[in-house]
Parts: sequence; structure tokens; C-alpha cells
Amino acid sequence: MKKLLILIAAMTMITGSAYAADWAFYGNARVETFYSDVDTVGSTTDEKNFEEQLAGNGRIGANVKVSDELTGRFEYGDSANMRLLYGKWNFGAGSLLVGQDYTPAMMAFGNQVYEGATGLIGYGALYGGRVAQIKLRFGDFSIAAIQPNNINTAYTAVVSGAVGTAAGLASYLPAGVTPATATPAQLVTQAAAIAAPTNVQLASQSAAAGAATAAYAANLSYEYTIPRIEASYFYDLGPLRLRGQGGFATVEYTDANPATALSYDFDAYVVGVGATYTAAGFYVTAAVYTGENLSVLGIATTDSDSPSLPVALATGGVTDAETDAWQIFAGYTFNDMFSVEAGYGEEETDIGTANVDANAYYANATITVAPGVFIVPEFGVQDKEDFDGTKKTYFGAKWQINF
Repeated sequence: MKKLLILIAAMTMITGSAYAADWAFYGNARVETFYSDVDTVGSTTDEKNFEEQLAGNGRIGANVKVSDELTGRFEYGDSANMRLLYGKWNFGAGSLLVGQDYTPAMMAFGNQVYEGATGLIGYGALYGGRVAQIKLRFGDFSIAAIQPNNINTAYTAVVSGAVGTAAGLASYLPAGVTPATATPAQLVTQAAAIAAPTNVQLASQSAAAGAATAAYAANLSYEYTIPRIEASYFYDLGPLRLRGQGGFATVEYTDANPATALSYDFDAYVVGVGATYTAAGFYVTAAVYTGENLSVLGIATTDSDSPSLPVALATGGVTDAETDAWQIFAGYTFNDMFSVEAGYGEEETDIGTANVDANAYYANATITVAPGVFIVPEFGVQDKEDFDGTKKTYFGAKWQINF
């Protein structure tokens, strides 16, 4: 009887809330069908694949209106991942948003549809993701205190691959000692023999070192003392819309070497500007940004397998990862049934003497078959030859139905 009363009370609350608010549901399903051809520098064979998959940016959600002052929104993507979930209070002079939303520092404008509508992300588009935040907006100005980006896993992956192969590590060890038998002291001793790495890089590289790796890992730590801060501002000049944005984050990293326990401040920032011009069905957008250690901020870079992270030096200093990127794209809408767009973007990251340069371009057309039914054929190239030696050419289409 008690459980029944609780159930009735819960249903009453839900029903009352449903009547009190205006729920406007929406959704769409997207499927990608593409052929891709990957050329690898130094290889005589190409990797050709047919790809058909549910696009990762398909969604279902609702805009909720409780009153003129209180609104909310939720949105789920594929595999029931939470895309958006927030409430917003309009207090007259501005608005307060609490929940998961796009961050203010964002310049991912393009309609590139390949791989879940990447829109040149990682190839010139600035994108900080959808993250938990508290955001204030006053007119065209927004500022947010955002959940810090956890770099623990990413940084461990970077430092573990920084030295090279296990065989390469072995060449720095004393005669007769292998990575599997090396002691922590032997790994520490050899730190100075390799250009730039910390002791944790040596220990992480040799997974077979067992106790040595565990000893370092036990002392590895990251401290996040402030939220990630981002802000943006829009300014309209008739057909020209300008945008500026920036962000800052910091994390304190403690080296895993128990003998030194060196601490490093990994500071990150990004600043960018963009402009969009529209006139009589035609539009063109250009944007540029620069920053340091963008993965500390959570900004998407060329490849998640090689984040834009700083390098902690054995001397206690830091080599920052410096990134410059830009993008441009343009399009024309002929009518309600047909439009075209083409774009190009480039990103370059320097970490000391290491350089990562990547670019991408695409061209597509959006064909409206019926209201809410779209086919978007697209051709494009992703050139990462300077990064991982690959260049991918693709063509195909996205199929989408809104409901």
C-alpha cells in the first residue's frame, strides 16, 4: 500500500509538471554512406572502405517553457548520450543558464557532414564541446564557468608515447637491463639521456616495467583549482556579423618521480575572431584563432590520439603546445529545395621542435526531397600527412529525416 501511494504521488507530480510547462519535442535520424580512400606516406597500398553508419549527431529532445522567465531544454544523441540538459532563467537584464550546453568559445560554423558533421573541427574550427557550466548572458555577451577538462588519461597517453618504442627505451638503459627488469632508479638515471622527457615518460613508456610504472603512477597527480572560463561577444553590422571569443584554464601536474616530485602549472588559453557576411542567398564565413595547450581547455584538435598538451621537462620547465588555426567557407541557397557549400580549414600545432600541420576541405549540396527530408552528397579531403602520414579522400552522402 505504501509503495502504491508513493507511485501515485510521483505520477501526480509528473502530470502536474507536464500541464504547467509547454513541451515542444523535436528529433531527427541521420545515416551516413561514404566511400573513403586513405593514402599513407611510404606505403604502396591504399586503404579503401565503404562506410555506412548512424550519424553521431542524430538527436531527440525538447524545448520546455514554464514561463516567460523560466525555460529549459534536453537533447539526447545516438547511444542515448546526453547532448544538452539545462535550465535557463531570464531575469530581465540578462539570463542565467545552468546545465550542459555548448561553451561560449565556439567557431564550428560549417555544414561539413562527414563523420557526424565534423564541420572542420580539428581542421580550423574552434569547438569546446557541450559541457556542464554556469553561464551568464547579457545581450550579445556571454561568460561561463565550465567544468574543467580532465586531462589525466590524455596526458598519460601522451607521455607514454613520447620516448618512442620499448626498444628505443632499452637503448638508454645499462647493458643487460631491459625495460621489463629496469628499476625505478635506473629509469630515473636515464631521464637526462633523452631530449626533453620527464621521468614519468620513461616509466610510462615501459608498461612491462611493472613495479617501476606502478611506483610512478602512485605519485602522479593533477589538481584543478578553478573552473575553465570562456566568454564570447557578437556584434552585428547589418549583413556583417562579427564574433570574438576567448578562454582560460589551468591545472597543476605533479611528476610521478617520487625522488623529485616536480610540479608544473599547465596554463591554457584561446582567443579567436570570426565574421559572417550574408546577402541575397549568399554567405561567407571566415574565422581564425590562436592558443596554447588547447587540450587542457578541452578544445578539439587535429586528432584525439595526439592532444594539444604541454610537455613537462625534467628540468622543471614546460614546453607549451602552441596552436594557430583558421577556416573559411561559403555557400549559396538557390531555393527551398537546393543549396551548396564549400569550405577549407587548417590547423598547426608546435610543441618545441615538433610540428603538427593538418588541413581539410569539402564541397556539398543540400537537397530537400520533401519537408523534413534531406540528402546531402559531399566530397572532401582530410590531409594529415604532416601529422600521421595519411591523406583521406571521401565521397558519399548524409541521409536525414526530421520528425
